[in-house]
Amino acid sequence: MPLWNSKELSFQTNYQKEQMKKNTDCPHKRFEERFERFCLFVLLPLMFAFAGLIIADTIIDQKIREAAWEEMDARKEAREALNANQ
Repeated sequence: MPLWNSKELSFQTNYQKEQMKKNTDCPHKRFEERFERFCLFVLLPLMFAFAGLIIADTIIDQKIREAAWEEMDARKEAREALNANQ
């Protein structure tokens, strides 16, 4: 004996069709669904991409700053050695 009969199954499919029709008939619902998809598939990845770029830029700037300090220290040591030789 099946768990459902054909009337219940047709009622479920009709109910689902009605729900889909309600969702598509209401422009506000369609806008909400489109906006959610836009946020999920466009804005969220863009936010992560920009956050990654900001983090990478910060790390690169830190490395450049460290290299500049090391170069300044090397020049200072070379200048001191040159002054000591004179």
